[in-house]
Amino acid sequence: ALAPRLLTSKATVKRDVIPFLKIIFTNNPKYAAKIALGYELTEEMIKWLAGPKASQVLAYYKKYKK
Repeated sequence: ALAPRLLTSKATVKRDVIPFLKIIFTNNPKYAAKIALGYELTEEMIKWLAGPKASQVLAYYKKYKK
C-alpha cells in the first residue's frame, strides 16, 4: 500500500524504498513508529521491516497511536 501513497510503482518501492525503510526500522525504532503511523502500516508489515527490533517499534507505535 506504499506505492499509491508515494505516487510511484510497486517495483520502485521494492527496489528503492523498502531497503531504506528496513534500515530505519532496525536502527531507529522511535522514528520507525512515526513512519508506520504516517503510512498506516499494519503490525505485520512493521514486524517484517523491523526484524529483531519489531517489539521496540511496536511499543512506540502503540504509544504514539493513543
